[in-house]
Amino acid sequence: MLAVLLGGIGMLSMVGPPLASALTGGGIAPPSDAWQLAFVLVRALHVIAVAGALVAMFRPSANRFFRAIPA
Repeated sequence: MLAVLLGGIGMLSMVGPPLASALTGGGIAPPSDAWQLAFVLVRALHVIAVAGALVAMFRPSANRFFRAIPA
């Protein structure tokens, strides 16, 4: 449940607005300065990190790790 809330909805909030703009014909404007380029790169890295974390949460080694933590 937590993975769906944090990963899934969080991912949609990162990818949704640019994707909606592209699908409605608005397109995605290329970055016009260094700050916008940095923002796009950081957002892309964040999306990749979230996707990787979602995959890693469901690996057997993660289950063993969380079972070993005392409650």
